[in-house]
Amino acid sequence: MTVSSVIPNIVLTIYPATSDLKSKLAGIVGKGAAFVSVRDLRQSGNIGMLKALRGLRGGKVFLPVEDEEGSHLLPALQILASFIPSRGIISLDAKGDARPVSQGMSSSPLPLS
Repeated sequence: MTVSSVIPNIVLTIYPATSDLKSKLAGIVGKGAAFVSVRDLRQSGNIGMLKALRGLRGGKVFLPVEDEEGSHLLPALQILASFIPSRGIISLDAKGDARPVSQGMSSSPLPLS
């Protein structure tokens, strides 16, 4: 996947998604969704990570929380997701319930030079 790829939907996670998580989300996020982890993106540094997020193009961005303990990371994921040009950001709780994230966060991401 190149940074400027066009993909149907994006799943943004802190750590690389397990095969179990991918199979759980398959019916929710749609076929061909790209799974992107913050851990992998951080290998290029913080600015590189933010530029990579801005370079992604997709439909909706999904932010899954695998368990209740992981819910404290959701605000950080929401901020990072706001850098991705998308048609909306949706958080998914541990039960699989979807909740739209305020569009105010994602409608005008900060430009990176």
